[in-house]
Amino acid sequence: MNKAMIRDDEVFVLPNGRQLGYAVYGDPQGKPVLFFHGIPGSRLQRNPDLSILNDLGVCIYALDRPGTGLSSYYKNRMLLDWPNDVRAFCDGLGIEKFSLFGISSGGPYALATAYKMQERVTHVSLVSALAPLHEGELFDLIDPKMKRLFSFAKRMPELMKGVLNVAFLFLKNKFDRAFEALVADLPESDKNLLHQPLIAEMFKRDVAEAFRQGSKGVVSDMKILSEPWGFSLEEIKLPVHIWHGTADTIVPVQLANFMIERLPNVQPHLIEGAGHFMAVQYTKEIFLQ
Repeated sequence: MNKAMIRDDEVFVLPNGRQLGYAVYGDPQGKPVLFFHGIPGSRLQRNPDLSILNDLGVCIYALDRPGTGLSSYYKNRMLLDWPNDVRAFCDGLGIEKFSLFGISSGGPYALATAYKMQERVTHVSLVSALAPLHEGELFDLIDPKMKRLFSFAKRMPELMKGVLNVAFLFLKNKFDRAFEALVADLPESDKNLLHQPLIAEMFKRDVAEAFRQGSKGVVSDMKILSEPWGFSLEEIKLPVHIWHGTADTIVPVQLANFMIERLPNVQPHLIEGAGHFMAVQYTKEIFLQ
């Protein structure tokens, strides 16, 4: 029996008047976990089988980043602006201590929050997470299509917004075809996950929500993550668990290894044969750490 409650369309008003959209699910009395989604994604990004959470004792708060889903757009923001929103959100909801869960491009946002709120974060879980793309040759290791998008977002963000808006309008009525094209390039572990009907439907809803306000939130995220973060990995003293699949073709495992070598208090979990979407497959293990 699924005992986990869920509220998908919550809105918190920040002190500056901007809205922060969020979902909350799990055990209402459980330990708070703040979840930061990937790109393109939103607060709706989750394992659709919430029964997994029944015995884990966690309450998950999944936040839309600015310009995504229900969250107000924030022009010219930087990565280290995000923890200010998180602090206001936690203060407003009375959340004193919490852990962080960042997936893919949500990983840098989790690390930024850990950097600025070390006194309130218990630990960080990074799954299939991006490393600092401005470092060394890391940028050249990511998926070629993603590499082009990050470059475009950094150099010509306004033009990219227009292109993505048109592309999304064109593809949203042909989403099944676009989804199949994406899945075709993924490793078998990812294909098997994404062809499960409930998981496929979740990702379709999630991507649509990412573009609820157009492409500005997605482009802002990509521009921010192609630039220096404003802090070093060595400055994060909190426990950080890194979960990464060795078969990940979107964010190669070399990026995980880069962070493992530099984070002072790191616990690696490198899963042989797992792909980029391994968080769905290993939800229970990640939350049990």
